[in-house]
Amino acid sequence: MRILFDATPLQTGHRTRGIGTYTRDLLRALLALDRENDYLLVFHGGEAQLRRDLHLDTLPPCVTLLPLPRWPLGRFSGFASHQMALPLLLRRQKADLFHAPGFVAAFSVPGIPWHVPQPLVVTLHDFLPLQMPELFNDKAINRLWYARQMAAARRATRLICVSRATRADALDLMGAPLDRCEVVYEGVDRDVFFPAG
Repeated sequence: MRILFDATPLQTGHRTRGIGTYTRDLLRALLALDRENDYLLVFHGGEAQLRRDLHLDTLPPCVTLLPLPRWPLGRFSGFASHQMALPLLLRRQKADLFHAPGFVAAFSVPGIPWHVPQPLVVTLHDFLPLQMPELFNDKAINRLWYARQMAAARRATRLICVSRATRADALDLMGAPLDRCEVVYEGVDRDVFFPAG
């Protein structure tokens, strides 16, 4: 199977928390365990940068990097890369699926492309912008962006929900189809968390 994976969360302000940590740890685990599938990683930059972000000395032969341009457009850079350049790249690739590891409420952060020709898998982490809007930038563009991201996620072939609570929120707040929601708990980095003693 050829799996396209959006690795750009490793290059945003989220790289050391939330979606970035999930992306890094999931990719590291998949690349360590899976020798049957090919991974096409969408990324800004080259191999050296990706290896640093994944904390790997080398990339396994099952990895192909698909560079994505990053245009100097300020707040519009993420939008341009993921709504213009990424759909073109996805159309050129013969892949079995595209995995978007999440989305956030900020318009300036890359998100789920609106047009994905492959079957789409999206990981859902939480819906805090809807549940605690006072904690988020309340600009109209960010609210519109989040609504568009939820609409893109609703079209996914499969939604990975990181908990039963997230699945319940996906059903209630996003209107996600129940038959496409799967609860898959996040892993634990044993280098960071381990039994005391």
